[in-house]
Amino acid sequence: MNIDSKYSKIVRKTLIIPLVIIVFGIILSNIGIGGSHTLLWIGLIILELIPLLGLSVLLIYYARLKDKENFITALVITLFIIINILINFLG
Repeated sequence: MNIDSKYSKIVRKTLIIPLVIIVFGIILSNIGIGGSHTLLWIGLIILELIPLLGLSVLLIYYARLKDKENFITALVITLFIIINILINFLG
């Protein structure tokens, strides 16, 4: 199995979890049950962290291959995602 199929499987499988949490939070919010905003935030945080999970697989793969160019590219993308998360949640 190549790295592209591993990466896509991880992203596809983990994308379902935060979407279910967000939909459940929206349903609870419409019903009027407290704590729904917490579920929405948890779903959004998990949704932001999913690309980091996939990129960590790529980083490990490229580190094992000693492919510096692709490793640095994946590392830069990872850093941009981390900066984006920090700006969104702290700003």
